[in-house]
Amino acid sequence: MSILAVDILKRLLAHESLAQSLQFAQVQRFLDFTRRVWPEILDRGAAPLALPLHIVAFLSAVLGLSPELVKLSWVAFKDIAEAYQKEPIELDLDDAFRLHGNDHHVGAEAINPPISHCHRPECCKQLLTDPSVVEARLYTLTRGVLPVYSRSLYCRSSCNLNL
Repeated sequence: MSILAVDILKRLLAHESLAQSLQFAQVQRFLDFTRRVWPEILDRGAAPLALPLHIVAFLSAVLGLSPELVKLSWVAFKDIAEAYQKEPIELDLDDAFRLHGNDHHVGAEAINPPISHCHRPECCKQLLTDPSVVEARLYTLTRGVLPVYSRSLYCRSSCNLNL
Protein backbone atom coordinates (compact mmCIF):
# COMPACT_ATOMS: atom_id res chain seq x y z
CA MET A 1 0.00 0.00 0.00
CA SER A 2 1.42 3.31 -1.03
CA ILE A 3 0.66 6.00 1.53
CA LEU A 4 -0.45 9.21 -0.14
CA ALA A 5 -0.55 12.63 1.46
CA VAL A 6 -4.25 12.88 0.54
CA ASP A 7 -4.99 9.75 2.63
CA ILE A 8 -3.30 11.30 5.63
CA LEU A 9 -5.04 14.62 5.06
CA LYS A 10 -8.48 12.95 4.90
CA ARG A 11 -7.85 11.23 8.22
CA LEU A 12 -6.64 14.42 9.84
CA LEU A 13 -9.71 16.28 8.66
CA ALA A 14 -11.96 13.51 9.97
CA HIS A 15 -10.57 14.13 13.48
CA GLU A 16 -10.60 17.85 14.19
CA SER A 17 -8.38 17.66 17.27
CA LEU A 18 -5.70 15.88 15.22
CA ALA A 19 -6.01 18.39 12.39
CA GLN A 20 -5.59 21.22 14.89
CA SER A 21 -2.65 19.63 16.74
CA LEU A 22 -0.51 17.41 14.52
CA GLN A 23 2.17 18.53 12.14
CA PHE A 24 2.94 16.37 9.12
CA ALA A 25 6.34 15.44 10.59
CA GLN A 26 4.59 14.11 13.71
CA VAL A 27 2.32 11.92 11.60
CA GLN A 28 5.34 10.56 9.75
CA ARG A 29 7.21 9.93 13.00
CA PHE A 30 4.09 8.28 14.48
CA LEU A 31 4.06 5.87 11.53
CA ASP A 32 7.83 5.33 11.72
CA PHE A 33 7.78 4.58 15.45
CA THR A 34 4.75 2.28 15.25
CA ARG A 35 6.57 0.42 12.50
CA ARG A 36 9.61 -0.07 14.73
CA VAL A 37 7.60 -1.26 17.74
CA TRP A 38 5.08 -3.28 15.71
CA PRO A 39 5.82 -6.58 17.52
CA GLU A 40 5.06 -4.83 20.81
CA ILE A 41 1.76 -3.55 19.43
CA LEU A 42 0.41 -6.82 18.08
CA ASP A 43 -2.22 -8.64 20.11
CA ARG A 44 -2.26 -12.34 19.16
CA GLY A 45 -0.96 -11.54 15.69
CA ALA A 46 -3.43 -8.73 14.91
CA ALA A 47 -3.40 -4.99 15.35
CA PRO A 48 -5.45 -4.15 18.46
CA LEU A 49 -8.28 -1.62 18.58
CA ALA A 50 -6.31 0.34 21.19
CA LEU A 51 -2.57 0.66 21.66
CA PRO A 52 -1.02 -0.96 24.74
CA LEU A 53 -0.54 1.64 27.47
CA HIS A 54 3.26 1.36 27.51
CA ILE A 55 3.31 2.07 23.76
CA VAL A 56 1.01 5.07 24.27
CA ALA A 57 3.39 6.39 26.94
CA PHE A 58 6.42 5.82 24.71
CA LEU A 59 4.86 7.49 21.66
CA SER A 60 3.64 10.36 23.82
CA ALA A 61 7.19 10.95 25.05
CA VAL A 62 9.00 10.65 21.71
CA LEU A 63 6.42 12.63 19.71
CA GLY A 64 5.72 15.30 22.32
CA LEU A 65 1.98 14.59 22.17
CA SER A 66 -0.57 14.00 24.88
CA PRO A 67 -1.59 10.37 25.44
CA GLU A 68 -5.07 11.27 24.18
CA LEU A 69 -3.67 12.49 20.86
CA VAL A 70 -1.56 9.34 20.54
CA LYS A 71 -4.64 7.18 21.12
CA LEU A 72 -6.65 9.19 18.60
CA SER A 73 -3.76 8.98 16.11
CA TRP A 74 -3.94 5.19 16.42
CA VAL A 75 -7.67 5.27 15.64
CA ALA A 76 -7.04 7.49 12.61
CA PHE A 77 -3.91 5.83 11.24
CA LYS A 78 -4.07 2.21 12.44
CA ASP A 79 -4.69 0.69 9.02
CA ILE A 80 -2.01 2.87 7.42
CA ALA A 81 0.42 1.83 10.17
CA GLU A 82 -0.46 -1.81 9.59
CA ALA A 83 0.15 -1.54 5.84
CA TYR A 84 3.27 0.58 6.35
CA GLN A 85 4.96 -1.99 8.57
CA LYS A 86 4.72 -4.57 5.76
CA GLU A 87 6.77 -2.42 3.37
CA PRO A 88 10.56 -2.76 3.41
CA ILE A 89 12.28 -0.31 5.71
CA GLU A 90 13.92 2.44 3.71
CA LEU A 91 17.40 3.70 4.31
CA ASP A 92 17.72 6.10 7.15
CA LEU A 93 18.97 9.53 6.11
CA ASP A 94 22.46 8.98 7.49
CA ASP A 95 22.74 5.66 5.63
CA ALA A 96 21.75 7.41 2.40
CA PHE A 97 24.58 9.93 2.97
CA ARG A 98 26.99 7.07 3.67
CA LEU A 99 26.04 5.35 0.40
CA HIS A 100 25.69 8.32 -1.94
CA GLY A 101 27.19 11.40 -0.30
CA ASN A 102 30.79 10.94 -1.43
CA ASP A 103 29.77 10.20 -5.03
CA HIS A 104 28.03 13.57 -5.20
CA HIS A 105 30.29 15.53 -2.80
CA VAL A 106 27.49 16.09 -0.29
CA GLY A 107 28.14 15.61 3.42
CA ALA A 108 25.74 14.52 6.13
CA GLU A 109 26.64 17.64 8.10
CA ALA A 110 28.12 21.00 7.13
CA ILE A 111 31.48 21.65 8.74
CA ASN A 112 32.01 25.37 8.18
CA PRO A 113 34.18 27.94 9.92
CA PRO A 114 32.47 29.67 12.84
CA ILE A 115 33.18 33.10 11.31
CA SER A 116 32.75 34.53 7.81
CA HIS A 117 34.70 37.79 8.22
CA CYS A 118 38.32 38.31 9.14
CA HIS A 119 38.74 39.21 12.81
CA ARG A 120 42.09 40.98 12.41
CA PRO A 121 41.67 44.75 12.89
CA GLU A 122 43.95 45.58 9.94
CA CYS A 123 41.65 43.67 7.53
CA CYS A 124 38.60 45.93 7.93
CA LYS A 125 36.46 42.86 8.67
CA GLN A 126 36.82 41.64 5.11
CA LEU A 127 34.72 38.69 3.99
CA LEU A 128 36.72 35.45 4.08
CA THR A 129 37.06 33.88 0.64
CA ASP A 130 38.91 31.16 -1.28
CA PRO A 131 37.09 28.17 0.15
CA SER A 132 39.08 25.00 0.48
CA VAL A 133 36.97 21.84 0.81
CA VAL A 134 38.34 18.60 2.25
CA GLU A 135 36.55 15.26 2.46
CA ALA A 136 36.43 14.10 6.09
CA ARG A 137 34.63 11.81 8.53
CA LEU A 138 32.64 12.90 11.56
CA TYR A 139 32.66 10.34 14.37
CA THR A 140 29.53 10.49 16.55
CA LEU A 141 28.33 8.38 19.44
CA THR A 142 24.70 8.26 18.35
CA ARG A 143 24.87 8.33 14.55
CA GLY A 144 28.12 6.49 13.88
CA VAL A 145 30.66 7.62 11.30
CA LEU A 146 29.32 10.19 8.84
CA PRO A 147 30.81 11.50 5.60
CA VAL A 148 31.32 15.26 5.75
CA TYR A 149 33.09 17.97 3.83
CA SER A 150 35.08 20.44 5.91
CA ARG A 151 35.40 23.92 4.44
CA SER A 152 38.09 26.43 5.31
CA LEU A 153 38.01 30.11 4.32
CA TYR A 154 40.92 32.51 3.99
CA CYS A 155 41.51 36.23 4.23
CA ARG A 156 42.93 37.71 1.04
CA SER A 157 42.43 41.32 2.07
CA SER A 158 44.68 44.11 0.85
CA CYS A 159 43.06 46.60 3.25
CA ASN A 160 45.51 48.73 5.30
CA LEU A 161 48.67 47.21 3.85
CA ASN A 162 50.39 50.59 4.27
CA LEU A 163 50.56 50.24 8.08
